[in-house]
Amino acid sequence: MTTARAFAIALALALATPLAAQGFDAAGFFGDSFRAEPDRTDAGILSHSLTEAPDWVDFTGSGPGRVRGHFAFDDKGMNVRPDATQPSCEVLLDVGVTRARGTLKLVELAQGGRFALHLRDVTDPAAAWLLEVSHTQDGWELCIRTRTARRFVVVPGSKQALPKLALPAELAFEIKSGLLSLGTSGAQSTANVELKHGLGLGLSFTDQRACVRDLSMDVTLDADWMIEAGQRLLARRTLERLREYATVGLLAGIIAYPHPEIEEALKGYSAEEVRQRANVGDDIHKRAEVLQRIAAMHPKLAAAQHEAGIAALAVGQLDAGRAFLQAADKLLRTPVTSLALAEADRRVGEITSAEEKLKLARADLPDVLKPDFALVKARLAADRGDIRGAQQILAAAHRDYPNHVQIAEFADSANVLVQPPTLQATELEGPFGLRLISDLDDESLKVMVARLQPYAEKIRLWLPDMPEKLDEGVLAIFSSPIEYLHAALLVAGDNLDNVAGMYLPHGIGGARSVMACRAFGEDELQRTLVHELWHMCVASTGRTQTMPRWLNEGMAVFLSAGRQDSEARMDYDELPSEFYAFGEAPLGVLTPEHLQQAIDARPAEFYVPGVVRGNYLAAWVIVWFYASSAENVELVRAMIRGDEGAMKQATAKPQALFEAAMKALTKAGIE
Repeated sequence: MTTARAFAIALALALATPLAAQGFDAAGFFGDSFRAEPDRTDAGILSHSLTEAPDWVDFTGSGPGRVRGHFAFDDKGMNVRPDATQPSCEVLLDVGVTRARGTLKLVELAQGGRFALHLRDVTDPAAAWLLEVSHTQDGWELCIRTRTARRFVVVPGSKQALPKLALPAELAFEIKSGLLSLGTSGAQSTANVELKHGLGLGLSFTDQRACVRDLSMDVTLDADWMIEAGQRLLARRTLERLREYATVGLLAGIIAYPHPEIEEALKGYSAEEVRQRANVGDDIHKRAEVLQRIAAMHPKLAAAQHEAGIAALAVGQLDAGRAFLQAADKLLRTPVTSLALAEADRRVGEITSAEEKLKLARADLPDVLKPDFALVKARLAADRGDIRGAQQILAAAHRDYPNHVQIAEFADSANVLVQPPTLQATELEGPFGLRLISDLDDESLKVMVARLQPYAEKIRLWLPDMPEKLDEGVLAIFSSPIEYLHAALLVAGDNLDNVAGMYLPHGIGGARSVMACRAFGEDELQRTLVHELWHMCVASTGRTQTMPRWLNEGMAVFLSAGRQDSEARMDYDELPSEFYAFGEAPLGVLTPEHLQQAIDARPAEFYVPGVVRGNYLAAWVIVWFYASSAENVELVRAMIRGDEGAMKQATAKPQALFEAAMKALTKAGIE
């Protein structure tokens, strides 16, 4: 299968086939942890060793401080350490069930501690139960508790005492309407409970250290939960691919078109080079490596330079790709090289140069490349802020090439940006006076706006000269990841890295816009909005182009990771959740070189796939080190204002900065 064909099929499947049409993909949601029953999508075995953190869990606690550090995973299992700051720690399982029967191994539970399966009604927040085992001074005890207005109370008749319990011990539980039970070592606690709705599950640990492992349960999934989980899964999949569609996918037609001198060039290749070139397949990284190596051996062959340039662009090596294409252009100007150079220039922000290359590409352009020409031209119009112009270009191209998948999707994106079909203007005022449009109900929006208020106040503290109101801006909240993707595709594919929202200098109706998708959940929506609102507020001060990208993105991550404590103060004492993608010790991957790379990166370089997450992590570390220290607050404010002396003072010694930041993070308990 050709690279162009492969991307066209992937794009069509992901954008045109709603997940709901196929039923809930439990295996896709839970990964290898789920084994479905034959011919069913709503039932099967959900299991995990708990020797590492599953992807489908979240962590919470009863105290205001950081929670994640109270959990550790090793060969023994999931180790939990409640303390005075977090008397209760809980793992929330992202699963909703109408029935479950399973086992869990209790490896450790110190005296005075309690472990429970925490069951929550997915519809009624007031309805909840605990299937609990506790280690008392007199031995062990099983019971089932039900939630009242004030606290959890023991269901009469459910308490069962065990004088001894040999660990590790297997806990067996059953959850169904009419019966809740928990048993171990011959003792069983039961309660007759009528369940009206599906239940969410959590593993709760209170007061003392504990360890569990080997969770396994036969479940029937709740229908309402499956709908919401399906939306979250669809959001993950579509957002993960957005960069791919708008970068590699945009090059698909150019990749497939042979350079006019490639047959002649092949005559000058060695037999081994010909073999390697033929065997790269659809692996774009291998293709880039092989073709760049061949181009280095044949600097006078325009076809070799051209192929290497296209391959480098496809994997995000912008400077290398552009250099190879410029070399090819000097050796032999061809429409396909000019078109590729226009895209390379566009991606590094050289809009004027890109437009010049596009004019050169028009002359003698083969018919097969005209759809690609239209795509690049439309993206350039969008980059200039001319969304309506981009819409007109894509609409005309769609009439001419109705079966071209990418043109259809980009045209749809332009239409959504000009006038989102599913979003309605509300009478609610968004943060900073933004116009708020959404397909959510007003009550949900009121809650969201209220949650953003303390973060908005912090943004104003760092940007005291921003306007009182951003009257011309738009805040758009989508519930559907598909609609969000359609809106995002045209304008943000180059700079999107698997996040649930974005700031667009020229977004809906051509106005500054923040767009976000609710499908990842309320907490992720809040973090995303804070992050992107920071970018919009920076733009309102006119500093977007002059502020170093590491500072802009580092501040956005720093602010969005803030946590409001019980006294309504903002604390920044947790590692941002997005960095747990690095594993159990995210900061362990960081080096002084990463800090230097993030500091030096130009805007286009900051977001290159493969290094972008490391750049974000490094940027956050630098900002956290300075912004969370009272004596350095003025230094950060000076950097935000564009003070070159302050910038040099903060970043001139990356090695010393790295060592000081790591020491401060360790002292703060952030790992």
